[in-house]
Amino acid sequence: MILRLYMAGAALPFAESESRPCLLLDADEDDVATLESIAALHQLRNEHTSSFKCLAEAESFRRFGAVCSPLFDGVAAAAESDSRSLARSCLIEKVAVLPNAVRCPPREARSVGGKRLLYVGNFGYLPNLDAAQRLACEILPRTRERIASADLTLVGGGRKEALDQLSRLPGVQSTGAVNDLSPQYRQADVAVVPLRAGGGSRLKILEAAANAVPVVATPLAAAGLDLRNDTDLLLASSNDDLAQAAVRVLKDPELSARLVRNARRAVEERYQVEQVSRSIADWTRSALASRLRSR
Repeated sequence: MILRLYMAGAALPFAESESRPCLLLDADEDDVATLESIAALHQLRNEHTSSFKCLAEAESFRRFGAVCSPLFDGVAAAAESDSRSLARSCLIEKVAVLPNAVRCPPREARSVGGKRLLYVGNFGYLPNLDAAQRLACEILPRTRERIASADLTLVGGGRKEALDQLSRLPGVQSTGAVNDLSPQYRQADVAVVPLRAGGGSRLKILEAAANAVPVVATPLAAAGLDLRNDTDLLLASSNDDLAQAAVRVLKDPELSARLVRNARRAVEERYQVEQVSRSIADWTRSALASRLRSR
């Protein structure tokens, strides 16, 4: 099995060998669609040269995928939307859906009524940095207009200078990279995920749900997940609506508890490592059987 499309060329020597093995590609996401969304984000940020570079890279991935994907007996992506777009861009018939997975920690009682927003990510990745800047500069101030004691914790490494600058804003702190996220989730009262670009399915949302933290997210951030708006999480797009949704969660313990209960159940039923491992095993067996039949 090869992980990620950019590594797909490594299958070429095996594909051309006389004793050709069963070749599988776990692309995770459609890199073409992801790069195009990041190009659009660069445009929003008036970073036009970077936008053009992303579009050129997306076109390279499109051509590379169309050449390499037929080498494989099976191709998979982490979300249904990526599965469909990857099949189109790589000119293949079907892409399996194998979602990302998390382990649910033991349930434990959590205090409610706190006012801490949380965002976890690698801030060397533009969509995460953009989300952090949006949170610190736009969403948190709007939240503090309604809840003066609200604050924001940014957890993750990358772009230290940019994070240090955000940490100087009122109510914002940055931890840098941490070895254990559990304390951060225990101290959080709502995870806000205002992503405007990217692909795949969001581990940060699954992890928050698994750790009993209610989630507010953009539709794009939750697009790869089978989670329901106003039942498992709250969806909003604009800065005002995201802040309003965060305020709803922070001010309404019953809403917070309902979102936590439903989202945790969804993760336990569909996104735990054990369930996804079985799906991977089934996919692998099916591809291997198909390969054997074609000999």
